[in-house]
Amino acid sequence: MFGYKFTIVSADCKWPVMVSRGLEAIRVDRARLRQALVNLIANAAKFTENGWIEVRLRRSEGDHPGTIIEVEDNGPRINTDILPTIFDR
Repeated sequence: MFGYKFTIVSADCKWPVMVSRGLEAIRVDRARLRQALVNLIANAAKFTENGWIEVRLRRSEGDHPGTIIEVEDNGPRINTDILPTIFDR
């Protein structure tokens, strides 16, 4: 599924980055995308001690074509009881 893989190693953490095969160029606001990725990765790093952070880029499938960027880590998870309201003000 992934055509391009590399790993970023920083301190005690490994960050695999995987890019899907056939991923096309996308038009984005580079500054906003960069800020979003920095925020997601920094948050993952903040709560991940001696673990891993994985960044994946892949095509979305179905009725809404686009690119999906995922950041996953093995740090502590958010309590599932508060997930439905985590972004409520």
